Amino acid sequence: MTNFAETPQRMNAGLLRTCGVDREALDHLTGELVSLADGLLLDHHRAGWLDLAGPALTDRR
Repeated sequence: MTNFAETPQRMNAGLLRTCGVDREALDHLTGELVSLADGLLLDHHRAGWLDLAGPALTDRR
């Protein structure tokens, strides 16, 4: 029977174990994906493709 008082983190950890997911490998992959996303954002910012802060960020006058 499911204990609904469990925290989401504990429930997720249980699901990972049940599915046979290697937590260390998952953490490594997550770190790699975050690093890749950071690099892509930086590359796009340098290229002037991002306009996250409005015209002031990319205004090249």
